[in-house]
Amino acid sequence: MRFDLLFGAIAFCAVAGVPFFIPWATVMLTIALGVGLAVLGVVVLLRAGQISFGHGLYYAAGAYTVAFLVQARLGLDTLLLLPAGALVASVIAVAFGFFAVRYRDIFFAMINLAVSMVAFSLLEKLYSITGGGDGLNVARPTLAGLKLG
Repeated sequence: MRFDLLFGAIAFCAVAGVPFFIPWATVMLTIALGVGLAVLGVVVLLRAGQISFGHGLYYAAGAYTVAFLVQARLGLDTLLLLPAGALVASVIAVAFGFFAVRYRDIFFAMINLAVSMVAFSLLEKLYSITGGGDGLNVARPTLAGLKLG
């Protein structure tokens, strides 16, 4: 148990330090995180036998929350704003999951897809707030006062 925790902490520090020492690796890490997000859907499929098209909605909710907080210029590091994004995404997931968990098989997949498409359409139509398909322009993220990227 202790070895696993120590190994996890060392691996986390190694990955978190990559952008400081190897700037071009940031693109690869970003792609890896995107692929990891896609893998979450496969994990839900394999573990629960359910097809989820909705996890992108929670990712978007968290990302937009952090982006809005960064634009508010609160003076906080991006690292401190990430839990707020996770909290908003979790609240939305729990609220939606309360209803979606009652469905099985194709109905679960269809309700996930429907809610995700409604959210996508809202994000596209509310261009003045969300930036539509172009997204939001935010300042470069900071970590302990250092600008990343």
